[in-house]
Parts: sequence; C-alpha cells; structure tokens
Amino acid sequence: SRYQTALIPIILTSSDLIRDVFGKREEDANRSQSQTRSAQIEAILRNIQEKSSTLGTIILQRYAANGNSPTSETFLKSLDDIKFIFNKETDLIALKVYYRDGGKFTLVASLVNQDSLKNYNLKPSYLDTLEKLIKPPIKNAFAGEIATKNRSVAGKIGILTLALPLAKNNTGQVTHAILADISLARIQQSFRNTGERIIYLVDKAGIVLAHPQEKLALKHTNYAKVPVVKLALSSPMAQGQLRYQDAATTEFNIAAFSRYRDWE
Repeated sequence: SRYQTALIPIILTSSDLIRDVFGKREEDANRSQSQTRSAQIEAILRNIQEKSSTLGTIILQRYAANGNSPTSETFLKSLDDIKFIFNKETDLIALKVYYRDGGKFTLVASLVNQDSLKNYNLKPSYLDTLEKLIKPPIKNAFAGEIATKNRSVAGKIGILTLALPLAKNNTGQVTHAILADISLARIQQSFRNTGERIIYLVDKAGIVLAHPQEKLALKHTNYAKVPVVKLALSSPMAQGQLRYQDAATTEFNIAAFSRYRDWE
C-alpha cells in the first residue's frame, strides 16, 4: 500500500540576485529539510500505526474468545484493561475496529480517549456527529490500503484519521480494519517553527494536513494547484524540486518535495 502524503518545504525569495547567488545552496538545504521532515512525520505515523494495530489485534483476540459477539457483556468487560491503557495515550483520540459483514462494515469495538476530548470541551458523542459530517476512509482500509484523511473542524478539534487493514481471510480479502483518530496537534507541532522556510504537509489530494498557519489545516485548504504540490502528486519520483514564479506575488519560489515511500 502506498502512503502518498507529500511533504513540501518552500523558501520564498523576491530577488533575482539572491536567487542566483544562493539558489544552489538553498536547493540543497530545501531538499535536505524536505527529506528529514518527511522521515520524522513518517516515523510518527508508523509508531501510531503500530500502536493501533497492536491494540486492534488484542481486541480481535478478545472478540474471538467471547464468541465473536460485539455486544456480549463478557467481551465488553474484557476490554476494560485495554481502555485503561488507551486513556493514557497522548496521540490517539479514538480507535474503532470493524469487520466486513457482506457489503456492510460492522463495528466490533470502539475506544475513546475522553480526557483528550475534554481538553476541547467536547463529549464522545461529538465523534458520532463528526462521522456523519466527514466520512472516514474505512472503504480504503477494506480495500487493503493505508489511508489518511483530514477530519478537522475549525473551532472544534484538529483530527487526522488513519485507516488500516487489520486481518485477512484465506483468499486475501480484508475482513477487519481499524480507524484511528489522531490529534492533529501531534503532527502540527513539527511545523510551527520552520525558520525562513515554509514547510507543510498535504495528502494525496493536495489537502493541507499541517502548516505553520494551523488554520489552513483546520479549514482543509487545497494546495493541489500549487506548482510544487502538483509536481509532488504526479511525479513518479519520491523526491524532487523546482523553481517557479508565483503568479499572484511575482516572487520566485525555490521548492522541494518529499513523498513517503511505499508501505509494505
């Protein structure tokens, strides 16, 4: 499965002289920062993926041991220790495990970090409202893909949802999948102080996931038409760079991108 999120650092210069004298140096620095920041974000998401998969596997084991009944009292009781561990998490807001029931996706178990929601004066019921407002990428997970989706709501809470396949049957069809809601603050904190460069993270559609101006992520700003983003999303290469002149400001941009490697 491919994680097609792109990390785009851009340095802005308005002087031809600066561009000519320092261009090569800045291109090298851009490329280096792009690759470094990309690796940092990938490490964060891999760590969250591993945590989510581990918790999901334990839930499935308890589920099978209690007759595959998501509503049985013994199964729900068996999740108490997992809920305790989950509530100590700082990255995860919610975790849901689903199974494929014919053409439907049925909920096996749901964990909610209520303390995280309380920090935003929200109740667990907010997540139910959010699911109707911005659909999570559960279909991607059952198609065997790892997917992310910005499900932030301005004025409420920044949420990045990670969808993961969890288990397959003998024919290779995904039977169980996970949705993990991550606090966008965990990702956003890496982009708050970027010095002279503008560094941001977008998904495979060009939607901003993290930016020094956090409101752009909360508003799902679309950068798909920004030249460097357009190149990043279409290029067969995982890294690249280009120079271009911004049509609106006439400033010259020295830009680089780094896209996540394929996930095994």
